[in-house]
Amino acid sequence: TVQRNNPESSPLHWIAGQRALRADGSQGLLASQSAQAPPKLLAAITAEAAMLDREETTVLAVEFAEAENQALERAERMR
Repeated sequence: TVQRNNPESSPLHWIAGQRALRADGSQGLLASQSAQAPPKLLAAITAEAAMLDREETTVLAVEFAEAENQALERAERMR
């Protein structure tokens, strides 16, 4: 859903945005909204992602899917 609604965004950007919002006291974003993160943070995430092996990439994908499901469930409860 996040990729469909924000094709220019990657899951790493979305996760970084969610974590930044939580650290700031926010409840996070709905899946249909885009996340903005500082360029330095995005550069750090990109560099870290380049060093991930296949197993770590799989774990990250699972975490992303779980975060997206939680956001969708929250959105449904709010309706």
